[in-house]
Amino acid sequence: MDKIYNIGAAIVILGALFKIEHISIGPLTGGMMLTIGLVTEAIIFLLSAFEKDETEKEKEDEAMVAMEARMNGVITHKIDKLLEQANLDVALIDKLSNNLANLNNASEALSDSVKVNILIKEYNDEIFEAIESFSLLNKQTKLQMKSVNKNVTVNSDIVEKSVDVSSQMNLLESNLKVLNEVYQGMLLSMGKNKSQK
Repeated sequence: MDKIYNIGAAIVILGALFKIEHISIGPLTGGMMLTIGLVTEAIIFLLSAFEKDETEKEKEDEAMVAMEARMNGVITHKIDKLLEQANLDVALIDKLSNNLANLNNASEALSDSVKVNILIKEYNDEIFEAIESFSLLNKQTKLQMKSVNKNVTVNSDIVEKSVDVSSQMNLLESNLKVLNEVYQGMLLSMGKNKSQK
């Protein structure tokens, strides 16, 4: 409400300023601003008539606190009655407290075993990954061994063929020597025939 009072007062003051100085901004003239401000203030005062004063608010707050205290008293009384009916004594409450502590310890131990299981699973996953890596490496090694074996076979074939080519070259060389000797013999005999003629 304080904010609304201030807004209304600000509009009235601006309206008075517009009226005294004969200022107008578009359709906003001093008379219109004064009218808007005064109507706003009238609405604010009308609403404030229904606003509760501080003493009424304090009385309502005190009544609420008293009612909450009564409710808390009733609830406490009912809880006490229930405890009496249940025959709860100090030994039973101590036993319940010990059981809760044991349950807490068991849950912590269970938490530790869960952590151990998680670590075991992570270890198993890492072992599995290592086995897969070794398997892949083994496959690659086998492929490389096959490739090496093929190369050895090809090299062996090349050596065999080169030995065969070498023997054929030797045979060709000896045949060429024989042919050269025959050719020289023919040339000699032809030269002799020419000289005799």
